[in-house]
Amino acid sequence: MNYLRGTPWLPLALNLLGCHIGRGVYMNTTDITEFDCVTIGDYSELNAQACPQTHLFEDRVMKIDHVHIGSRVYMGPRSFVLYSAAVNDNAKLGALTLVMKGESIPAGTSWRGCPAAPAKN
Repeated sequence: MNYLRGTPWLPLALNLLGCHIGRGVYMNTTDITEFDCVTIGDYSELNAQACPQTHLFEDRVMKIDHVHIGSRVYMGPRSFVLYSAAVNDNAKLGALTLVMKGESIPAGTSWRGCPAAPAKN
């Protein structure tokens, strides 16, 4: 589906596969593995190679859970949100930001870094 990146057709195609993607979502990534574990709110933006990472191998055990991305969320290029995490409405993740498993990014805040930390303006 790489040829659909950045088009309005990619969220539609991913919804048909089981994702829950809202209206007006811009997606410049196809890096979704467990379709039914991803929820993205309206008018969010997932830039180049951003990834809602729904699974990890820990001690040779595959662990899977949901990733929730709210409405009007900006995910910078190559940013990751690990499983069991949530990015709430109007939050901003900088490039190469990693949201660790189980974390919740508060609404209306900016974060960057690996692991994610509040951005200093």
